Amino acid sequence: MALTEIPIELSSTPSIVDGGNATAITIDSSENVIVNRTSVFTTAKMEIQSDTGDASTLALNSIDTDGSILEFYKAGTTVGSIKSVSGVTLGVDGGGARSGLQLNAGSVDPRYNGSGSDNAIDLGRSDSRYKDLYLSGGVVFGTTGGAVSSKTLDDYEEGTWTPTLVGSTGSSGTTYTTQTGKYVRVGNVMTAEFSMKLSSKGTTSGTVSIGGLPVSVSNVECAGRPAYYANITLATGGSISLRWSGSNVLQLRQLSSTTASTVNISELDSNFDIRGSITAIVA
Repeated sequence: MALTEIPIELSSTPSIVDGGNATAITIDSSENVIVNRTSVFTTAKMEIQSDTGDASTLALNSIDTDGSILEFYKAGTTVGSIKSVSGVTLGVDGGGARSGLQLNAGSVDPRYNGSGSDNAIDLGRSDSRYKDLYLSGGVVFGTTGGAVSSKTLDDYEEGTWTPTLVGSTGSSGTTYTTQTGKYVRVGNVMTAEFSMKLSSKGTTSGTVSIGGLPVSVSNVECAGRPAYYANITLATGGSISLRWSGSNVLQLRQLSSTTASTVNISELDSNFDIRGSITAIVA
């Protein structure tokens, strides 16, 4: 190991000032340059070590106009650079026609070929994909205009819910053989499916609804038909529909050729069975 010291005749020149009292720079027998150490600790050609309490290990300061502060080369060809943009913004560029990043206030923006870029850079590729994306806001698909008031997808959910028999004037003592529900929400559109079969109506009374939906609908009314139902005798002799309006319950309606009316608990058998799904704009 050879230690390189500054000759005394150079220490007073304007180019080199040696005011230290310990070895600051070491050039070993393999021509490795080591700063603030006397032996290598990596396989790099140059190593810099900071001491405990130092503000940083390396500081690079450009007093020129915007441009490169640090450049990277491979066999003499530029492969990237770190630069200042607009005085206080950090830019990272690939060499030549390559993409990069610009660290602006409140955003990380794309760059291409040494400049800011809009609507030209992809995040990942078909064979080089990111895994999960964690957001606290939404995904914005372009700009709005005309009749389009929003192009932001701000919610996606998958979950379960438990359908329950609800009577308009009382719900008590109901037991179930089957009681399952699932839902998918994309933005403000939700599709909820369910399967509910009773083993006893208990003392539930009044008109019939199915409760337990995870959210209420918006200020619209939505209707649908169950996929299957059994063990019910409708007064009108018609069919059942589902009405979802302004709350988190589905009201059962019976349809005849001319009217739509509520379904009463007395029209349900104790083993009433119903399955279906409905889609609505939710609150």
